[in-house]
Amino acid sequence: MPVKTSRHPDFSLLVSSLVVNHAWPFLGASPDGIINCTCFGMGVLEIKCPFTCKDRSFLDASKERFFLHQQSNGIMTLDTNHTYYYQVQTQIELCGAKYCDFVVWSENELHIERIRMWDMAVSVYITVNPAVLSHSCAFPWLRM
Repeated sequence: MPVKTSRHPDFSLLVSSLVVNHAWPFLGASPDGIINCTCFGMGVLEIKCPFTCKDRSFLDASKERFFLHQQSNGIMTLDTNHTYYYQVQTQIELCGAKYCDFVVWSENELHIERIRMWDMAVSVYITVNPAVLSHSCAFPWLRM
């Protein structure tokens, strides 16, 4: 679905399906969308709508086990130790993107954060030890 805006006349948003990278055919990513514009290049879109924030703020939820946390400067960011962080990093790498626009929505709040590829490339992480990637990213979800 092409979307035209005054600041990004060539912006596009495509609904994504399963993406498999030929370098790692045992891994797949399914971001909520693929975004593109000449200003920033290609990125992925990941949207979360946490039920736990139906009746409370992201800040209140961050005081417990939650994927957003408040930094010392008061800004809410995705916790880099949470599996969602590994999810978006893997999506960036597998899709060949430059960034992920991470969106958290509730009826009362909206959080939008641009997440760039981390310093240690995911490709190195996957290539060096795929078992560690599976254990740290996939297995915690299987235990829930």
